[in-house]
Amino acid sequence: MLRMFEFLTSTIPGCERAVLKRMALFAVAREAYRTFGEYVMSETDFLQASDFPDRVCTALHHTDLHNGQVGCEVKFLGNEELLP
Repeated sequence: MLRMFEFLTSTIPGCERAVLKRMALFAVAREAYRTFGEYVMSETDFLQASDFPDRVCTALHHTDLHNGQVGCEVKFLGNEELLP
């Protein structure tokens, strides 16, 4: 986000006086729950760091699960074996 802000303020006319007032702690892909493929990854898959033969990366970030009872529940993958 900071790289994008730097690009905007240094390149786009009219943005040179822009101010970044607030930035979220985590960058997340909103609406990701709408993405469907051959397999829909579950919460258990994420928290157990399930391995898949066609994986392209390992994600070491949080997930936030929304439901009517709790609201937003944030969970982290805490498996140190996966750290590079």
